[in-house]
Amino acid sequence: MGIMNSTDFTLSMVYYYYLPAFDNKPAEVIEVLHGDNLFVQVPLRDEDKRLRSFYQRPLTVKEVENFGKRQVWQIFTSWQELEDDHTRWNVPEPVLSELRMYQTDYLLTEAIAV
Repeated sequence: MGIMNSTDFTLSMVYYYYLPAFDNKPAEVIEVLHGDNLFVQVPLRDEDKRLRSFYQRPLTVKEVENFGKRQVWQIFTSWQELEDDHTRWNVPEPVLSELRMYQTDYLLTEAIAV
């Protein structure tokens, strides 16, 4: 169960965007499955925010089997949550390693164990 080839589907890429914290709302990593653009408009209360993708990768076979060809947005407020989700969908370790490199550039509020 590996990565899909870009020729397997017209829109077979996953795009990652970072939305910084604002108005008591935590920072988020927005993942768009079957994305098709380096930029995305995120509607906010006061104005729309245009975000640039900081990372892209092909979908895994398991993601395609589950989500089909429809575009799906997922929001993560912790890197651990993102990694757990990606492990579930068989994202390969080299991709996870590359994503981990962004943790210092794109800070998220991590859950603190009590």
